[in-house]
This record gives sequence, C-alpha cells and structure tokens, in this order.
Amino acid sequence: MLRKLKLGEITIRGMSLKGWGENAIFCVLAGFFSSLMVIINRLNLPGEIHQVNIDLDQAIPLVLPFVLAYLLYFPFVYGGWAGVFLLSPKMFRTYAFAMMTIGLITGIVNIAYNTYAARAFVEPTDFLSRTLIWLYSLNQPTTALPSLHVSHSLCTGFFLSKIYPKLTGVWVTSVVLITLSTLFVKTHYLVDVIISIFLGIFVSLAVWTVWEKGITTRKLARDKLVRDY
Repeated sequence: MLRKLKLGEITIRGMSLKGWGENAIFCVLAGFFSSLMVIINRLNLPGEIHQVNIDLDQAIPLVLPFVLAYLLYFPFVYGGWAGVFLLSPKMFRTYAFAMMTIGLITGIVNIAYNTYAARAFVEPTDFLSRTLIWLYSLNQPTTALPSLHVSHSLCTGFFLSKIYPKLTGVWVTSVVLITLSTLFVKTHYLVDVIISIFLGIFVSLAVWTVWEKGITTRKLARDKLVRDY
C-alpha cells in the first residue's frame, strides 16, 4: 500500500518544501532591507548632507570603460542571488541574512549621516557616456556612504566562493572590477569605498561564522541525543 507523502517529506535539492518557503520569506526580507538606500535616496530627508572626500579623490579620473564594470554589479549580485537561492538552498538563508544586515546598516547610516558624492560632468558623445548619464539619472548623488555596490558585491562574492571555490578567481575579479568602477565613474569617494569594503567583509565573515557555528552545535546536539537514546 502506497503511503501518502507529507509536504515536509518532499525535498528539492536536499531541502523540504517548508524550507523553500522559509527561504522565500528570507528572500523578500533581504530584498526589502537591500532597497532601504534607494527609498531613503528618494525621500529627500531634511538635515545636513556631508561630504567625505579627500585630496586623493580629485586625482582619480573619470574612466568611461569602467561603466561596463559598474553595470556588472547587476548580473553579478542579482544573478548570484538567484544562483544561491536555486542551486544552494541550504546556504541561502545565511547569505540573505548577511545581505539584509548590510542593507539595514546602510539605511541607518544614510539616515543618521547622509553623504553626497559629486558626480562628473559628462557630454553624451557615445554609448558609454550616454549610459553613464542614464545611470546618474537613476538616483540622487546622496546616500553615498556606504556603497551597496561595493558591500553587496563583496558579500555575494564571498558566499559564491564558499559554494563554488574553484571559481573564486572569477568572483574576486568581479568584485574588484565593480569596486574600482564606483571610483572611476565618480559615484563614490575613496572613503565611501574603503568603509564599504570593511562593512562587506565584517558582516559576511560574522554571519558565516555565527551561522556555521550554530549549525555545528545543533548537529553535535542531535548526534549526542541519538547516542544517548
């Protein structure tokens, strides 16, 4: 006689349907918190707007080919997001929690200490210059610190390297190009980028360490329970 399977017993890529549902909730939450910067940028909040530029920023030129590296952020982060969700569901919750933590910290900083990064004057003479003008038009030159371009791409690269370590070189190269692009297309200052690098590294490592330690602790507790039983 065939036994009717319960939903909790059906697994896809090693995860139950309930687990997939919980991952979907984490996905929505991570998307919301990751969008806080965009929301705050458009709110025109009252208060002083700061600049954290240094003399070295003036020496960094506008390099239009880096527009392509700046655009790489979108397939890299959102493609990586989808890849972790679909191909490594057991890792996704950790990744999503790290991404939403970065988004939340960024939102808090944007409200408490709003910053401005002066953009370059660009003549629409070719494809790259027109693309950069379009990118500039997507938001205001405020909420510059921290840079989600930097922090989120670094976090995504960190988790992709855990899932596909043989492609670590690809992930690192992508993160470096995206990070440099924020300077060479004049959307962020050097201080913005440095702080964003530290934010991405710290949150990714902290969440990974705590989450993995929790999994190991729970596994040891289950093994002990089985042995005692």
